[in-house]
Amino acid sequence: MDATHTTNLTRVDAGKDSSWHIHKDHLKYSNIQKTRVDFNGRSLEKIMQKIADNAFINAPYLQSDEQNRYYQECLRWIEENYD
Repeated sequence: MDATHTTNLTRVDAGKDSSWHIHKDHLKYSNIQKTRVDFNGRSLEKIMQKIADNAFINAPYLQSDEQNRYYQECLRWIEENYD
């Protein structure tokens, strides 16, 4: 897996900017703000708890294989880069 992807000229660390992605200091689905989870100063445990808390919000954006693939890629990136 390539550590950095560039799509539509937006640099993301994981995922795809038009789907689930890690960009700068957050996880988000496309440009939908209600799915955003900020990492700033949070531990891995706190980040993952916030993602779990958003399960109901995120469910509509986890319907396709592609959405799930990018979401899982983002979760792996978070686990590899936060403690």
